Amino acid sequence: MSSAADRGWGPGWPNAQTDKIVTVVCGANQLRLPVRAEIGPLVAALVRDLERARGAPFRPDWSWGFANRAIRGTSTPSNHSWGLAIDLDAPDNAMQGPPPPGRNTMPRSTGKIAARYGFRWGGAYTSRPDPMHFEYMGSPADAEGLAPDLDGQENEEMLRKGDDGPDVKTLQRNLNAFHRGDPKLKADGDFGDLTESSTAAAKRKLGLGSGGRTASVEFQLKLVQVLGQRHVREVARRLRSRDVSEEEIDRAVDEALGELRIE
Repeated sequence: MSSAADRGWGPGWPNAQTDKIVTVVCGANQLRLPVRAEIGPLVAALVRDLERARGAPFRPDWSWGFANRAIRGTSTPSNHSWGLAIDLDAPDNAMQGPPPPGRNTMPRSTGKIAARYGFRWGGAYTSRPDPMHFEYMGSPADAEGLAPDLDGQENEEMLRKGDDGPDVKTLQRNLNAFHRGDPKLKADGDFGDLTESSTAAAKRKLGLGSGGRTASVEFQLKLVQVLGQRHVREVARRLRSRDVSEEEIDRAVDEALGELRIE
């Protein structure tokens, strides 16, 4: 596994870059987590989604981030020394011995939620699970690329990479229709890599950004509007081949487009 330095974050312990650390205030209890500035929005989104999933806020006095130190018992810099790791509710989610893992207070969906924002969850470690621990595994460019996907993140109706279910399946079907089946996306209800790339391509065409890890309500509605507009125009084309007056066709098209709120 590559180190944070290999991924472009510069030096960690003992020469930590303290000038690049900011304090992110997040969560229902206003946690104060010092982390690298580039991942600040991702940390806030991670904490928010974890609290929603587990139905309880984290404690400020049990949660922390940056620490200029090595991994305990080694001379290897800790990801905390880059400001790329946080620990949440440490006493209730302490590092454990070999599996099977012991008790922790993280939700079952923790791994998926962490991956959504580019983090690796310590609770999934195979040797010594560390459920309090989350570390960012991407590069500075990766973090910057995720930032546009966080627009409107407070909207609970947003679909995100890692989600599954009927709403994702509807999104996939609409993406297939929007792209006219090229490439064909399997409507399996799983928001994975292919759905991400298809969403990103649609956003670019619609002028709604470029990140594909989330599908906001605005984006989903725009897809439906564009598909509706296409359908209305196709119906109008067919009517013109029949004995229907242009006036009747124009009136029907105007009414249909008005209902779709297409400008």
